[in-house]
Amino acid sequence: MVAAVETSVIVLILIALTHRFFHVGSRAHGNFLVLGAIVLIIVHAAGFHFRWQMTPAYLVAAILLVVLLSGVRTGKIIRLTSFGIGVLLLSLSFGSSIGFPVRSLPAPEGPHPVGISSLNRAYTPGSKTGGDSSSARRLNLTIWYPATIEDERRHARETLWSELNSPEHFPKLERFFTAYLKNIETHSFRAAAIVSDHVERPVLIYNHALLSTASDNTLLMEFLASHGYVVIGIRHLDQRNEYAFLQENLSEEEKIRDQKNFKKLGEDIDRKTRAELALQVYRASTTLPVIVKRRALDTKYVLDNLASVLRSIPGCSDRPCFNKEKIGLVGLSLGGAVATEVCKSDHRCRVAVNLDGGIVGTNIQTSVTVPYLMLYSERNEGGNDFLKEVSGETYEEHTIEGAMHLDFHDATFVLPALRWFGLLGKIGGVEMTHQKNNTVLKFVNENL
Repeated sequence: MVAAVETSVIVLILIALTHRFFHVGSRAHGNFLVLGAIVLIIVHAAGFHFRWQMTPAYLVAAILLVVLLSGVRTGKIIRLTSFGIGVLLLSLSFGSSIGFPVRSLPAPEGPHPVGISSLNRAYTPGSKTGGDSSSARRLNLTIWYPATIEDERRHARETLWSELNSPEHFPKLERFFTAYLKNIETHSFRAAAIVSDHVERPVLIYNHALLSTASDNTLLMEFLASHGYVVIGIRHLDQRNEYAFLQENLSEEEKIRDQKNFKKLGEDIDRKTRAELALQVYRASTTLPVIVKRRALDTKYVLDNLASVLRSIPGCSDRPCFNKEKIGLVGLSLGGAVATEVCKSDHRCRVAVNLDGGIVGTNIQTSVTVPYLMLYSERNEGGNDFLKEVSGETYEEHTIEGAMHLDFHDATFVLPALRWFGLLGKIGGVEMTHQKNNTVLKFVNENL
């Protein structure tokens, strides 16, 4: 719907632009086209949240309106130049519209509707109870779960990556460019009660990438919840300040070394060389192991307080709704390292899934003894072979052909323009989402 309206706006403005500068048809006809474009713009603006993608087209329409009202006439060279600039601006709007679209998200394929809940927690490291001191770790927890919904109209749907609306944690410019995501509804219903079948559900805890949100894998979270899992996404609220502080304390020599090392890892090298280089890079890293260690503590805090956390789900306050013997960890990128770190030392972790993350941490060569899925992009395949060698049969891996690192994020489906800049792989967003979701589900079903 949004794409159709935006395309109509751009085409109508283009026709009006052509008419005005090449004097095609009557003047009254041209005036009608300009006014029609303005009306369609008003309808678009009223019907949807602000879309920065359409700003260049709005500018062309505004100039046409000014020319119409002023009745100014120009020479041939000025007309041709103005027409060329107008076409360029309209092309920019069209490319932005299709590259950063408002798309309908694929519905999760499981038998259950999906509910969503969220809460904030703070704790002081070393204490299992919450705290609010200045040294506290602050967490936002988003929970997806199988729900009972009799009438969808009684429950509001969560919008995609709604965490980005927070002025406290995201700068104004970032919020400006992501504001249009309010038009994209997920399949998660707020305030829905957990499915009332008295089954104690398996729990998966999700850790995001280095600088990201708990909902950056919404399509996977909803998919797992629709198949009966309770999924808790952890967002580390002070992640940006923490990373900036650690980076500031690095010497220039260390910064240059880290940049060179990670650049080498991203090059097209054979599997053996990549595994050897990865081990060297992860050993030499100073900032990332600190973050992994702290986020592992955050994850253990959630594990320690699982019952109280899940009481935020409607229907979980008066009865147990999770199985403490069936807990798994999932992580994307650096979050994969966090999941690995926790599962090496905490017996409550029964299964781990690493979505294309390197094994940065404090015990990188210690084996993982629980069932472990390493899901690779093509370029990163084999980077964690040093862990595979010491872990034996518990370690399983799968590579998704045509995928790049960012394809493991919702961006593969939501932000197709990133593919134009080489940030996404050759695999399409729909196929990537299907392969990732089903591979993870199959693995956790078999092992939980």
